[in-house]
Amino acid sequence: MDQDRQKLIERARELNTSEFPVIELQERIREVCFEYLIEAKVDVDHLLGHEDWRVRSSALDMVWWGVGATDGIAASIEILMHDPDEDIRAEAALALYEAARGTPKETQVREAFRRVSAAAEAPEYLRAAALTYLGKLDHPSGQRRVGPGVGPVSE
Repeated sequence: MDQDRQKLIERARELNTSEFPVIELQERIREVCFEYLIEAKVDVDHLLGHEDWRVRSSALDMVWWGVGATDGIAASIEILMHDPDEDIRAEAALALYEAARGTPKETQVREAFRRVSAAAEAPEYLRAAALTYLGKLDHPSGQRRVGPGVGPVSE
């Protein structure tokens, strides 16, 4: 492994043990994703629980890319269901869809999407996003049936 990459990995590992200003956290999370620093074994769940929405948003990118020591699925579902920031909840839906496709966690994510799509208290756009991603998981080709006897249509 080259020395530059090793330095990036060490910087990323500091996310697990050190406190940084929000901007520094975001920068380091971007490095983990951009450089695909899976060797750093960053605790994604810890970052997803951060009090600042900007850090949670950046950490959702790690879930999407699958570069953490933890997969972040359970913590992302918690964000999808209960985060006070509705935009972060929508980001969680996309990250969960991308991270869970074709994995053993897909069933868990499907159930979360079903719960959100049926939750009257969830914003309409979040219910719609959950239904869309659920449909995409059901029909990965990007095609879905719209009713009995009706051919597939593009989404």
